[in-house]
Amino acid sequence: MRVNRKFRVRFAGLGMLGIFAVIVVLVIGMMTNAFSPTVTVTLQTDRAGLMMAPGNDVKIHGVVTGRVGDVRLASRGAELTLELQPEYTKLVPANARARISPATAFGNKFIALEAPPEGSRGSVRPGSVLRTEHVGVEINTVLENLDNVLTAAKPSEFNTTLHALATAVKGKGDRLGRLLVQVSDYLAEMNPQLPTLQR
Repeated sequence: MRVNRKFRVRFAGLGMLGIFAVIVVLVIGMMTNAFSPTVTVTLQTDRAGLMMAPGNDVKIHGVVTGRVGDVRLASRGAELTLELQPEYTKLVPANARARISPATAFGNKFIALEAPPEGSRGSVRPGSVLRTEHVGVEINTVLENLDNVLTAAKPSEFNTTLHALATAVKGKGDRLGRLLVQVSDYLAEMNPQLPTLQR
């Protein structure tokens, strides 16, 4: 009798753990839309950036209509798999253009789908291929470019050059101003003659 009760308690404990695990899996699945049907579309881009990852938002007119399913390297840049909610696919033209933009300077990127200026041609279908027309600049790219400039320019030499230039023009603001006005006047006189010069 005591042995049976012991097994019943252990079995009940295992059952509770199993139910808890199922609830956790269901909650995660609902949060990631794993149980919702989606329409899969491919987005080709020359680069995706560091802050583009599976789970990032896909928006149409500012409304979240899907998510990024996968990001992978391709022969020419990157390919992103977009998982769109079926009820919104009729709003996405088959020739839609995409912009990849960061939500904030340091935040994750999102994809904004837009109709092209020449007008829409039908709606996207499973397997459709879209192209990006703009990829936002990330803060790490700006810092990398700044580092390259500072490395090439050698800050100490650049500082010496700026100091020499500042010393050379010190107290000569009026003369520089008059020179700029004269140059502007000359250019204004030459502009009407440009077609003759080109001929």
